[in-house]
Amino acid sequence: MVIGTSYTVVADNGSCTSAASASFSNAPMLITPQITFLSSNGNVCSGSNVIFYIEGSPNAIVDFNINGGTLQTIVLDTSGNASVLVNNATSNQTIYLLNVSNTDCSSNLNNSTTAIVDDYFTASISYDSFTYCTTYGLIDVNFTGNGINGTYSSSPFGLNIDSSTGQINSQASLPGVYSIQYEVPANGSCGSYSINTSIEITAIPTLTINNVLPIVLCDGEFLDID
Repeated sequence: MVIGTSYTVVADNGSCTSAASASFSNAPMLITPQITFLSSNGNVCSGSNVIFYIEGSPNAIVDFNINGGTLQTIVLDTSGNASVLVNNATSNQTIYLLNVSNTDCSSNLNNSTTAIVDDYFTASISYDSFTYCTTYGLIDVNFTGNGINGTYSSSPFGLNIDSSTGQINSQASLPGVYSIQYEVPANGSCGSYSINTSIEITAIPTLTINNVLPIVLCDGEFLDID
């Protein structure tokens, strides 16, 4: 049968023939819209935008929700494409496609995909005191957070610091005030960053006696010491 052509039907048992039926024609078959592809912009860092990409039948209407929330609707363009934006995502985001339809047909869906949202590693560093004498010895860092395996450095030149542990050897350091940096490593799509603290290494005090030796003091006199 040809679409659009007019037909009638008669019944014949070999002896008798019925009257012809009312005229009818074969209409085009209705096409159920489809979703052919669903994806996202992959791992993003916390605070970034998540984008979901939907591909399917041109001009199809898609019902969906994000993380099981409010029902939303989007229309695919004439090329069968659409995108859904989630601003400033701070946790994983999942899109659920529930139904696709056009002016004639609809179909329930069970499509979903999840965009992973990474967090920055955390870190905090400090030392028990700000000032240490050169004779003190080994000074351990106080570290909190999950951003382990980073790198320590210092400026200006002169501080003896272990780049892996942050431990300082005051006896091998020059006196001065130092800025200590810790490079927190990257986590997935979240890049590395630096945090800072400061420390002072002081020289051993020296004692100078300005009086002429040998020193003889009478009652009430003073000894001049720097």
